[in-house]
Amino acid sequence: MSEDLREDNQVPPPSAFTLDDRKESVKTYIEQTKLLVTLASAFIVAPVVLTSAINGEVVQAISTAQFWTFVGAEVLFILSIMAGYLVLGTIAGSQVRGEHWVYRPATVVSSWIQIGTYVAGLIVLITYSYFLMAAPTAAPTAQIPAAADASNVSKP
Repeated sequence: MSEDLREDNQVPPPSAFTLDDRKESVKTYIEQTKLLVTLASAFIVAPVVLTSAINGEVVQAISTAQFWTFVGAEVLFILSIMAGYLVLGTIAGSQVRGEHWVYRPATVVSSWIQIGTYVAGLIVLITYSYFLMAAPTAAPTAQIPAAADASNVSKP
């Protein structure tokens, strides 16, 4: 096999590996893809939890920038999950043909999309958390003026 590897780091042909080696690499690749799908799925609810953790009970409206960073993080994590399912589909297609090859162009490209959207989602989530922590907070009575007025209403 070492003579099949070239100096320019290109992937060796599938024939350089035994079928058992390729099956084992596919199993590992599937597990790694499922783990990244699970991580991205967990981060779908993270911005909501983060908002509550940083601001306590959320009673004031978020700014437009905060809203769009929240939406951006959610979209990127959802795209990462979808790309993960695409990766699993390309691997299944490889298995049906008996190739068991993780270096198919479709698998590699969809994997890079999955990883890229996941990392981009993390960056946007960090930006969102910065926006939440840097946002000025008002006094509780200024946030809910109707609640303060309701206590002063006389009863008949």
